[in-house]
Order: sequence, then C-alpha cells, then structure tokens
Amino acid sequence: TSYMQPNKEYAKLIGKVNQLCEDGYKQFITGTRPMSDWDNFIKELNDAGLESINKIVNDWWAVEGPSLADKMIKK
Repeated sequence: TSYMQPNKEYAKLIGKVNQLCEDGYKQFITGTRPMSDWDNFIKELNDAGLESINKIVNDWWAVEGPSLADKMIKK
C-alpha cells in the first residue's frame, strides 16, 4: 500500500485494525486469550473495518497492481 493514493476510509480504519491485530496476537501468544476465542477475534477485526480495508486494497490493486508489479520486484 506504499504506492496507494491517499484514501480517507482506509486511513480512518487502518489504525484501529492494526492495534486490534497487535493486541490480539500478543494475547493469543501469551495465553491471556484462549485460541478458542479466535473466531471472536476475527469478528472484532471485521467489525473494526478489516473487510472494508481488504476491499479498498483489492480494488486498488486490481487497477494499479499490474503497472506497479515491475517497480516492486527488484531485478
């Protein structure tokens, strides 16, 4: 997403989703959150905007990706 043009919706959602990911992964790794709660964790991420972020990035990549692929591959 380094090449992605600014997107207000993405900018609004990404911080919260990233923080939830970081906190959740730490909880699962340390055992303070049981793995049986994984599905709830994914729901929390989706409720915070993960699905919207995925759509924004995938839509952008579908249009811009082919022209960026060469820039991203070091030869």
